[in-house]
Amino acid sequence: MKSIYRRLVAAAAVVSGLLLVYMGLATALGVFARYVLRTPSRFLFESTEMAIAICVFLVLAYTALKGRHVRVEVIPDRFAKTNLALDKWSDRVTALLSFVFAAFVFTQFYNDLASGIRIGSTTGLPRWVPMLTFFIGLVLYGIFQLRWVKPEIETDIEASVAENQTEADKS
Repeated sequence: MKSIYRRLVAAAAVVSGLLLVYMGLATALGVFARYVLRTPSRFLFESTEMAIAICVFLVLAYTALKGRHVRVEVIPDRFAKTNLALDKWSDRVTALLSFVFAAFVFTQFYNDLASGIRIGSTTGLPRWVPMLTFFIGLVLYGIFQLRWVKPEIETDIEASVAENQTEADKS
């Protein structure tokens, strides 16, 4: 089950990455159309707005799974047991809120699917598309918050400031 979860999160991240590439290309093409061809495109503008929302929804769990989200420690380190207890409690509450919100989003998705409401004046994207991606993102993030899957913190990608400083001192 954990490997299936990781594959789902990876697939959502790939879709998010493809949308990020699309946003870059659409923005460049929109600027070209507006300033060179003198024909601004509402479709390109509106589609990038929709793509950013979908991109964020789908990448929530991946960011948490890779340990790349911003984390702030408010309680000093000397209260390690308190921090651990608060972390566990807050993770469970966050998961619960994520699942409750996902239930509301699923209801909205179902209503939008039945009604056929479309978004934007030119894109015509059905409103159920972002609702579905938001639902998927919330469920995947809620599962992560239950700590069913431990984060894969990748510390080897970036050298720490202390490591860079010691290497600079050596030379």
